[in-house]
Amino acid sequence: MGGFSKTWCHMCDAYPVLIPEAGVGQTWKTAPVAWESCWDMRRWVQDGWSLRYIFNYALALHGSYLNNKSVPLPEGDNIRPEVERFLRRLGYRLVLRELSHPERANAGKPLELAMKWQNIGSAPCYRPYRVAYRLMNASGYERTLVGNVTVNKWLPGSVETFTEEFIKNPPELPPGLVVEVIDRVVLPKDIPGGTCRLAIGVVSEQSLEPVVKLGIKGRTENGWYPLSEFQVFD
Repeated sequence: MGGFSKTWCHMCDAYPVLIPEAGVGQTWKTAPVAWESCWDMRRWVQDGWSLRYIFNYALALHGSYLNNKSVPLPEGDNIRPEVERFLRRLGYRLVLRELSHPERANAGKPLELAMKWQNIGSAPCYRPYRVAYRLMNASGYERTLVGNVTVNKWLPGSVETFTEEFIKNPPELPPGLVVEVIDRVVLPKDIPGGTCRLAIGVVSEQSLEPVVKLGIKGRTENGWYPLSEFQVFD
């Protein structure tokens, strides 16, 4: 932002040329973008560089993480809110907007789940993590079912970069499009009749334990998000 010269800087003069020349402007769709702070945030504040400008720039180029060199944050009442705002968007942030399913289901039969998801972060999830469903009842029955929906194709929003307007003031990155998906899981044959509670989570390729904190409320200590109930008939 001007630490090497008063008339030239990487963000305004180098990256807008070098990134298109290297043909890596769309690489973020398949591999993560890593940022490392030039000096660190204390120097940014000391020299009067705008945190909002720098963070919006980093998000617009779809960063996944930032290395600030393990130094303290700068002092100032407005610093932490800017950092927290940035971190809430950095990388992928998956939000379940809607979930619907039948009120009644039969043991051993398919259950259809219609969902609307949105990635409001700055990058995709680069692993084919899976949406999973935790079934529970008041008697202690618990079972985890994994469907066919993976989260790695849900993209964030985008803005046009390296235009004159962008260089002047990088805009806030919009959220990604709402993605509508339908999943189907077969209920276990031994699931007891009665009220069944359903929780949702995102698990890894091999494990049945949640590995992602979603951008919604209600997370339990074991990482699941209880959402609804349905009646089971055996």
